[in-house]
Amino acid sequence: ARLDGQTRDIAVLTLPLAVEMLNVAMDPKEIETYYSDNKQRFMTPENVSVSFVTLNKSDFYDQVVVTDVDLENAYLDAQQAASLRLETEASHVLFLVNDSQTEQQALNLAQVAYSQLEQGQDFASVAQEYSQDDSTASDGGYIGLLSKGEFGEAFDEVLFELESGSYSAPTITEFGVQIVYAHSQDASDQPSFEEQKLSLSLALKQSGAEGLFVAASEEMADIAFSSPDLLEVADALGLTVQTSSPFGRQGGDDIASNERVVSAAFSDDVLLQGNNSSVLELASDKLVVIRVKQHNKPEQQPIEDVQVDITKQLVAQKASAALDTKVNAYLQELKSGVDMASVASTEGLNWQKFDAVARGSNLVSSMLVQSAFRLPRAEVGVSYGIAPSFTGDVSIIQVQSVTDADPTEQTPEQRLALTAALTRLQGQGDVKLLEGSLNQQALIEMF
Repeated sequence: ARLDGQTRDIAVLTLPLAVEMLNVAMDPKEIETYYSDNKQRFMTPENVSVSFVTLNKSDFYDQVVVTDVDLENAYLDAQQAASLRLETEASHVLFLVNDSQTEQQALNLAQVAYSQLEQGQDFASVAQEYSQDDSTASDGGYIGLLSKGEFGEAFDEVLFELESGSYSAPTITEFGVQIVYAHSQDASDQPSFEEQKLSLSLALKQSGAEGLFVAASEEMADIAFSSPDLLEVADALGLTVQTSSPFGRQGGDDIASNERVVSAAFSDDVLLQGNNSSVLELASDKLVVIRVKQHNKPEQQPIEDVQVDITKQLVAQKASAALDTKVNAYLQELKSGVDMASVASTEGLNWQKFDAVARGSNLVSSMLVQSAFRLPRAEVGVSYGIAPSFTGDVSIIQVQSVTDADPTEQTPEQRLALTAALTRLQGQGDVKLLEGSLNQQALIEMF
């Protein structure tokens, strides 16, 4: 308790690295030698740019023609289904979970949309603004008349528990994160044909677009596999060949932010053999095929391009070494009795004094506090030490006095925290002893 609550009065003299750097002189030969000895560090980064074609399910929506006969048949099917099972007319706001968007990001976006609903905004307008389902967003998120089992258990549990005209909170389903809206839930009173004509048309268009999308994806895969480029794929499916910005193995922007694209671009089949990739699923309604357009291999950078960086690095290294030497020399002078004001005057600096610094103090940097409390208590006079910093500056610390805490003034909370910390340290020590014992007893067999 006395040590835990101990405080120290300290004085600090900080010698800045920047000042020392101004005194460093660089010989051009040193730069040349460093460049020659570290050529592998000065290579241009490897990157590629890819050509790609994108197939979106939403592109097929307007291609589906729904006739009156189709609508009548769909209405008859709906009537029959209503007589056999419970159905609900539903809409949703969907947030995708894929390589480009995590589940937590989807939940955060869904919460924004949900707050708009809670403020009274119309569900259809929220869906149009926020939904990531391209096939339903423009129609206010309308899905159609659904029966249990069509969209999975998680979706059913939400939809069929909703009251007519109500919406759910953001819910994780197999499709991503959804906010579900129930239009109606009536097993007996089937709407008239005219009342349901629009919704049936939308449902048939969505179903037809899905079929066209699947067929096109199969054709895309077949052509991409056999074709020497992407032009045949683009011509066959009416797509446009696009080109990405250069990106490395860590990925990049736009299409290169997708892990599957990056992995395919740097695969042997695509990068080295020059083939088209397989069909890559970026989302359930978005597919791409890529091929490498340009591969920029690592190349040696000329010394002229890296001379400034090398100079900065060498100057910093020299200055740091010179500063360490200077600080240690001052430290020995102070320990031998040289006045602290003399050292400060030589450097044109001032000592800073901090009284009653505790272990968790924020009066000075944490590295200064740690260094100050590592110094031994001087039996007579003061003690000196050195503290580094994240900036490269180095400080000389003078511990002027040490005051132990009074255990009787410790609060129950402080005592409990200290006990927990000591118990934790004891446990860590026991684990290290056990590990050491087990290591000594272990027998290693080589096969």
